[in-house]
Amino acid sequence: MSRQRKYVIDSCIECDGHKKRDVAVEGRVVFVQFKDIYWGEHGSTYIGPLLENPTWSHVLDETDKMIEVVQDKHHVFLEGIGEIEDRPITKVPQLKDEWLLAYFLSVESNVKVYTFYMGS
Repeated sequence: MSRQRKYVIDSCIECDGHKKRDVAVEGRVVFVQFKDIYWGEHGSTYIGPLLENPTWSHVLDETDKMIEVVQDKHHVFLEGIGEIEDRPITKVPQLKDEWLLAYFLSVESNVKVYTFYMGS
């Protein structure tokens, strides 16, 4: 059973034909969301726990945790999720360590790395 969510607004997951109990990502996955300095100095990059076959309900729970960590409380509508395939670690020097972690997780451990697509 899902915990009560504090921030995230239920997205249009069911509008897209998914049920909250449906598997959102098959296999092992870690959700990552990088902090955007635009939203202030508080908060930090979110790197979630290793999940296996998370449902959409789990994704909503992780989204809520991410909002708390990143501290972007303006974007609370989950529009979707997407796999991070391109890791441009040289283009964003301040994120180099996080991108390297994401790369290591996906390549060395056969773990998919996903991010949240958020709207307001």
